[in-house]
This record gives sequence, C-alpha cells and structure tokens, in this order.
Amino acid sequence: MVGSNKSCMKLNLRKAYDTVNRDFVIHIMKAIGFDDWWTSRIYECISTPTFSIMVRGRPTGFIQSSRGLRQGDPLSAYLFTMVMEHFTCLMDIAEHSRKITPIFRLVKPSVSHLIYADNLLVFIKPSDEGIQSLVNILSSFEDASGLSLNKGSANAGDYDGSILV
Repeated sequence: MVGSNKSCMKLNLRKAYDTVNRDFVIHIMKAIGFDDWWTSRIYECISTPTFSIMVRGRPTGFIQSSRGLRQGDPLSAYLFTMVMEHFTCLMDIAEHSRKITPIFRLVKPSVSHLIYADNLLVFIKPSDEGIQSLVNILSSFEDASGLSLNKGSANAGDYDGSILV
C-alpha cells in the first residue's frame, strides 16, 4: 500500500455467532435503550439453549451452551447486528477525532467500512496513525465482544475505485 492514498481491507470474523459474549449483547441493548424487562427476557433466550448429541442413534443427554448465539435463530441476526453497531460507533469516534480518514468522505455520511454478516470491508487512508488506530479499534472490539478476526483470511490492498471481487 506504499504510495497509495486509498486502501481496502477485507476482514472476516472467526466463528462470529459462536463466540459473541452474551453479557456484551445485554450491555449493548441497555446502551441503546432497552429496559430491564426486555434485556432479562433476551438473556433468558440466549443463555439457556441445550443440545443433545446422538450416538449410534440414541440421545446421550443434554449439553448446556456456554457462549455465543444460536445460528438459525431469527433473533440471533438482530442481536449480532446490535453487536456490530458497537464496531461502527468505534469507527465513527476515530473518524471524528481524525485518527482515521475514510476514503469515501465526499458522500454523506462518509463511509469508512461496510459490514455484511461476519465480513468487514474497511476503507481508510493508509497512514501510520490510521492503521494503528484501526488495530486499536479491532483489539478493543475483540476484548469487549468476544469476537476475533480470522487472521488467515484477511486481505488488504490499494483501492483504485474499481469494483472489488
């Protein structure tokens, strides 16, 4: 990315639904205004699933889930979206404090990143401060949410305005 003033990073979250910190989900819900009535019911839904394993065609009992959100549960997609909103807030704070500079600043609102399911596309100018700020944001987000990057699938490169595949 040397010499370029635009970069695109494609990042993937490792086992996204399976590793979300449930307490963080509730924290985010409270932060955006959900009251105790709702958060207690949601916590009950996400903290009580059990699973049964079949061995030779017979159930072997139940195993209590200890973390994450259930894939396939319609509620999980909404809760995961709320968790990812925290990443957006961290990116917005970094942009407003001029620690990162999005490459799409002429559009309103400016676009520093896109999120689709467990994939992140980050569009920032590749300055030393910007990259270090992004690393700090990702580290803070990982610590709080329980989510981590799949470092083996991360890609970065110059962005020249053409469509990325």
